[in-house]
Amino acid sequence: MVKSELIEAIAANTSCTVDSIHAEKVVNSILNDMSDALASKERIEIRGFGSYNFSQRTEYVARNPKTGERVEMPAKTTVNFRAGKELKNRVNAAIAKM
Repeated sequence: MVKSELIEAIAANTSCTVDSIHAEKVVNSILNDMSDALASKERIEIRGFGSYNFSQRTEYVARNPKTGERVEMPAKTTVNFRAGKELKNRVNAAIAKM
Protein backbone atom coordinates (compact mmCIF):
# COMPACT_ATOMS: atom_id res chain seq x y z
CA MET A 1 0.00 0.00 0.00
CA VAL A 2 1.31 3.42 -0.91
CA LYS A 3 0.27 6.76 0.57
CA SER A 4 -2.36 7.49 -2.11
CA GLU A 5 -3.97 4.07 -1.53
CA LEU A 6 -4.04 4.75 2.21
CA ILE A 7 -5.78 8.08 1.57
CA GLU A 8 -8.37 6.37 -0.65
CA ALA A 9 -8.96 3.64 1.97
CA ILE A 10 -9.51 6.21 4.72
CA ALA A 11 -11.87 8.19 2.49
CA ALA A 12 -13.82 5.04 1.65
CA ASN A 13 -14.19 4.00 5.30
CA THR A 14 -15.11 7.42 6.71
CA SER A 15 -17.23 10.39 5.81
CA CYS A 16 -14.17 12.05 4.24
CA THR A 17 -13.89 12.23 0.48
CA VAL A 18 -10.75 12.28 -1.61
CA ASP A 19 -12.09 15.28 -3.55
CA SER A 20 -12.41 17.36 -0.40
CA ILE A 21 -8.85 16.36 0.60
CA HIS A 22 -9.90 15.78 4.21
CA ALA A 23 -8.54 12.24 4.12
CA GLU A 24 -5.25 13.50 2.67
CA LYS A 25 -4.97 16.11 5.43
CA VAL A 26 -5.56 13.41 8.05
CA VAL A 27 -2.85 11.13 6.62
CA ASN A 28 -0.38 14.00 6.19
CA SER A 29 -1.05 15.22 9.72
CA ILE A 30 -0.45 11.77 11.22
CA LEU A 31 2.73 11.20 9.23
CA ASN A 32 4.06 14.69 10.03
CA ASP A 33 3.37 14.27 13.75
CA MET A 34 5.05 10.85 13.77
CA SER A 35 8.06 12.23 11.88
CA ASP A 36 8.35 15.16 14.30
CA ALA A 37 8.16 12.80 17.29
CA LEU A 38 10.86 10.55 15.85
CA ALA A 39 13.04 13.56 15.04
CA SER A 40 12.73 14.54 18.72
CA LYS A 41 13.81 10.99 19.65
CA GLU A 42 10.40 10.17 21.12
CA ARG A 43 9.31 6.54 21.07
CA ILE A 44 6.05 5.86 19.21
CA GLU A 45 3.76 3.01 20.27
CA ILE A 46 0.47 2.23 18.58
CA ARG A 47 -1.20 -0.57 20.55
CA GLY A 48 -2.02 -3.58 18.41
CA PHE A 49 -0.01 -2.24 15.47
CA GLY A 50 3.57 -1.77 16.60
CA SER A 51 6.22 0.55 17.94
CA TYR A 52 9.11 2.60 16.65
CA ASN A 53 12.31 2.48 18.70
CA PHE A 54 15.84 3.73 18.31
CA SER A 55 19.11 1.88 18.28
CA GLN A 56 22.63 3.22 18.21
CA ARG A 57 25.04 1.81 15.64
CA THR A 58 28.72 2.10 16.41
CA GLU A 59 31.22 3.30 13.85
CA TYR A 60 32.83 0.61 11.72
CA VAL A 61 35.12 0.13 8.74
CA ALA A 62 33.53 -1.04 5.50
CA ARG A 63 34.96 -1.69 2.06
CA ASN A 64 33.95 -0.24 -1.27
CA PRO A 65 33.08 -3.37 -3.28
CA LYS A 66 34.24 -1.83 -6.55
CA THR A 67 37.67 -0.59 -5.47
CA GLY A 68 38.29 -2.49 -2.24
CA GLU A 69 39.07 0.84 -0.56
CA ARG A 70 38.43 1.06 3.19
CA VAL A 71 35.61 3.43 4.12
CA GLU A 72 35.04 4.69 7.67
CA MET A 73 31.34 4.58 8.52
CA PRO A 74 30.33 6.98 11.34
CA ALA A 75 28.19 6.05 14.34
CA LYS A 76 24.51 6.73 13.80
CA THR A 77 21.07 6.33 15.28
CA THR A 78 18.57 4.19 13.39
CA VAL A 79 14.80 3.84 13.71
CA ASN A 80 13.42 0.32 14.07
CA PHE A 81 9.82 -0.86 13.74
CA ARG A 82 8.59 -3.78 15.78
CA ALA A 83 5.20 -5.21 14.87
CA GLY A 84 2.67 -5.64 17.68
CA LYS A 85 1.14 -8.97 18.65
CA GLU A 86 -2.23 -8.30 16.99
CA LEU A 87 -0.58 -7.26 13.71
CA LYS A 88 1.66 -10.35 13.73
CA ASN A 89 -1.32 -12.62 14.37
CA ARG A 90 -3.39 -11.00 11.62
CA VAL A 91 -0.57 -11.26 9.06
CA ASN A 92 0.18 -14.87 9.99
CA ALA A 93 -3.51 -15.81 9.75
CA ALA A 94 -3.79 -14.18 6.30
CA ILE A 95 -0.67 -15.98 5.06
CA ALA A 96 -1.94 -19.31 6.42
CA LYS A 97 -5.12 -18.94 4.32
CA MET A 98 -3.12 -18.52 1.10
